[in-house]
Amino acid sequence: MHEQVIRKNDYITGKKGIGPYALNVTNQVLTQLYGVKFRHSRFTKETGIESFDHLLDFDDNSIASWLSAFINAHVDIVKDPYISRLNVNPFTYNMCNLLIRSGWGSRAVWFLAQPIIRDMAEANNKANSQYAKDPDMSKNGESARDVAIYNAVLNSLEENDCSEEVISAFLNDETQK
Repeated sequence: MHEQVIRKNDYITGKKGIGPYALNVTNQVLTQLYGVKFRHSRFTKETGIESFDHLLDFDDNSIASWLSAFINAHVDIVKDPYISRLNVNPFTYNMCNLLIRSGWGSRAVWFLAQPIIRDMAEANNKANSQYAKDPDMSKNGESARDVAIYNAVLNSLEENDCSEEVISAFLNDETQK
């Protein structure tokens, strides 16, 4: 039974994963033409994620090739579901595309494979599942998904490390302080 659930999830990931990466292949050209960048903030300074107008990643690999490889991996998921084992799934698609398009290349894949990101993705998938969802998870009015992800993060961090104050201080633009 467990193997069947894993295969089903792989196939769903394969089906859903083609679109986000195909859109990013198309949008990459537009962001290059118009030089799309984030506003300068503490986030952009500390992460190095500033613009989407790169042709090559930091290791001189083509960003378009990365995106095409992710499309191919989702198309061929029945033959080899390695993309699922890399933690590329509906929860991480946006993170992966952001990192790849920002030039992080292979570092994006390493980031998604981190245990805390895996735990968050698994918590998200369980919270969205009819069968695996915890009915006691959202008694305080918050969404079950948010509570599940928050609890997954708490497994790796202390509660004061992921408080709203810490998160908002990190995301606020330094120029507005």
